[in-house]
Amino acid sequence: MAVDYFLTNHDGSKAVWTVNAQWRRVAAIGKQLGFSWGGDWTSFKDYPHLEMTGGLTTA
Repeated sequence: MAVDYFLTNHDGSKAVWTVNAQWRRVAAIGKQLGFSWGGDWTSFKDYPHLEMTGGLTTA
């Protein structure tokens, strides 16, 4: 299961793509719920990505 997300400014009129404290807060909440965060990946960073594999791999 995967979720891709983005954050907006305070009035919701513009996407915020700068990885800042708010992005890291969303990632922390996702990780507390059992998701892995694409921002922690070493091969490439996928900051707006959370996924839960349930122990499965593509292999």
